[in-house]
Amino acid sequence: MGLHDYEFKLDSVFFEHFEQSPIESGNVEVKMILDKRSSMIVLKFIIEGSYKGNCDRCLNPIDIPMDGEGELMVKYSEEPVETDEVVYIDFNETHFNVAKYIYEYVVLAIPLSKTRDCENEDYKYCNEKVLERLDNIADEIEEEEDEKSGLWDALKDLDID
Repeated sequence: MGLHDYEFKLDSVFFEHFEQSPIESGNVEVKMILDKRSSMIVLKFIIEGSYKGNCDRCLNPIDIPMDGEGELMVKYSEEPVETDEVVYIDFNETHFNVAKYIYEYVVLAIPLSKTRDCENEDYKYCNEKVLERLDNIADEIEEEEDEKSGLWDALKDLDID
């Protein structure tokens, strides 16, 4: 009974156990707080670290920072069942493997935008040539939009009555 803290360090060896994992390697730390009660166990996961991936802007390989939290309730039951929020285990169960749940919470902690703040960080992660090219393309698109809006401006003054 009571609170128990556990810490796990995840690297490529951990992620190899999961097929088609979006994370192949990284350095992720998971702190698990286990709150054991008489009728259930509440597991809280706190995730911090980074993993190796490609930048969404320039496609360079970078360390992508990640953090997140998750909570899982484990209740005792005569029939082991699993739902989205609650896992039911047998009363006589003495071991519970949390690897699958840690993996799921780590994957959920992957940021939507896989980029770094290259302008404000000391180390330049991004490929400068690709970023320059992207800026040029953005300028070209903006110029095209300005030209198109000029065509429509002439129609505004047209008197149809």
